[in-house]
Amino acid sequence: MRRYSLIVITVICCLNLISCKQDDGITLTPITDDFSAIVNITSTSFLDEDQRFASYAPLDISINDTIEENQDFIIEARLNKLSYEITNYNGDSQTTLTDAVIIIGGISIEIDDLVIQNNLNTENHIVDRYLLNNIAYNFENSTSINTLITGQLSDTSVSFDVIIRMNITVGIDDFDD
Repeated sequence: MRRYSLIVITVICCLNLISCKQDDGITLTPITDDFSAIVNITSTSFLDEDQRFASYAPLDISINDTIEENQDFIIEARLNKLSYEITNYNGDSQTTLTDAVIIIGGISIEIDDLVIQNNLNTENHIVDRYLLNNIAYNFENSTSINTLITGQLSDTSVSFDVIIRMNITVGIDDFDD
């Protein structure tokens, strides 16, 4: 009886080892590219009070042909870099931006209050890995997500752009292997 038990245990261990060596069949092809969205903000009111605003633009990674052709096979995404920059400002030199939030795919990034004129053409990097991972997760299920910017302006006649830049790597299931 003992010999029989030893043979059964040996066979089970061998089968277990063989099954562990099998490949899961998924080979990822990484695609890395840079993408951007430009959010235009315009406030033209004649009221003498601070102006709340909300403006959005899509952030679309399917402009990369390989990603577009394989969007149904995206298995994972990693955001390598995310930044924003204020450009094309027209308005008073002392206009402040307060209570600003950039929302990318439902993930909120709070922006410190600032005087817009003093922060033109400066690339501001988002380095919080938790935020980057949550934003990247959106691209595992969709190739386009909205970028919304909200905030309050101290002047009533202002326009500027906010450029959102990102570098992302998506893993596409490679069925050829």
